[in-house]
Amino acid sequence: MAKFSVLMSIYANDDPAHLKTAFDSILNQTLVPSQVIIVEDGPLTDDAMMVINKFKQGTLFEITIIKNEVNLGLGASLAKGVMASEYEIIVRADADDISVSNRFEKLINYFENNEDVDIVGSNIAEFEDDPKIITGKRVVPTEHKDILKFAKFRSPMNHPAVALKKTSILEVGNYSDVRNLEDYDLWLRAIAANLTMHNLSDNLVLMRTGNGMYSRRGGTKYFKSYEKIKRNAYHAGILSIFEYIASVSIIGINIAIPTSLREVVYKRILHKEGR
Repeated sequence: MAKFSVLMSIYANDDPAHLKTAFDSILNQTLVPSQVIIVEDGPLTDDAMMVINKFKQGTLFEITIIKNEVNLGLGASLAKGVMASEYEIIVRADADDISVSNRFEKLINYFENNEDVDIVGSNIAEFEDDPKIITGKRVVPTEHKDILKFAKFRSPMNHPAVALKKTSILEVGNYSDVRNLEDYDLWLRAIAANLTMHNLSDNLVLMRTGNGMYSRRGGTKYFKSYEKIKRNAYHAGILSIFEYIASVSIIGINIAIPTSLREVVYKRILHKEGR
């Protein structure tokens, strides 16, 4: 199978124990990468550095470390990581999530059998403390035409579960520094550039919820970023004026409600709880 890179960004608030679990899930894959790119986004804790150093010891693949002197944010960090990839296919991994053992193999196999596809992802299963207890799932459309419709109102790809073609991502300008929405912004620009996207129906990532996940989807800064990427999508012809107004209005309501209520909305409506 094709050689590929895995890209992960780590910052000071990432839990070292969760980071170790994420690394272990990379080591335990049925298909291992040829390169793992780790972006240290600002100074990390001593415990996190110990986990990274232990991961570097004895691995059979290349480890590329990129150090940001200060925290630049996920989008800017991933943009650096994309540039550092030695291979065309880049698999994303988050510092607190778990890749199921055959995730990389399934993604690479799909790329090899579908050369026209630029981005491929999957569904994700969510957990809070114990990965054996699934509290929800985020199900996204599989086919490209359905992804285009879904993207008008919601992010059509699960960012921790995607794999990308480097040349395709660079063609649309790489990741941008849109805090908390760097992935949705990238998907909309990919759609505007007519890139082909697909999702596998498998749950290939176990995503850890909590830790401020629902509070990050609120606030004035989040709203401004969301409005900006939707305005850009409207000017790119992806959204009609009605779809632009509707989507911005919906997110405005979502941001205005308390975090506790927002969590209920995500768990019971937007994500299929416990299924």
